[in-house]
Amino acid sequence: MIYEVAHDAAWAAIAKNIRDLDDLLRLLQEGLPSAKPWQRQLRAHLASAQQATQVLRMTIAMERVHQEILAAGQSLAGACRQLAAAVNGGRADGTTKSALRLVADLGQNVQGSLAELHR
Repeated sequence: MIYEVAHDAAWAAIAKNIRDLDDLLRLLQEGLPSAKPWQRQLRAHLASAQQATQVLRMTIAMERVHQEILAAGQSLAGACRQLAAAVNGGRADGTTKSALRLVADLGQNVQGSLAELHR
């Protein structure tokens, strides 16, 4: 019983992080202009991270095996790290860079939580 409560709480925390990450990615996508080449490239990275988020959601919803869920989580974390690295030292403003660091942290939190849950 206690294990089930802890398990459910862990899934709830993972779902919240995924939701927060998805919201942040969507807001960044909506607020970023695409006038300059670096902005268009950043938008492509955002779309890739959004796609990885959707794949993870579907993998969880379809109750796939643990290895597939972990792989989807790793893919999401990698897309988020790549997104943050794309603007590191680049032309994006400080607010965008901070938001992208938060994206990378959320992606890493999701991956870590999934790995911890499936031990």
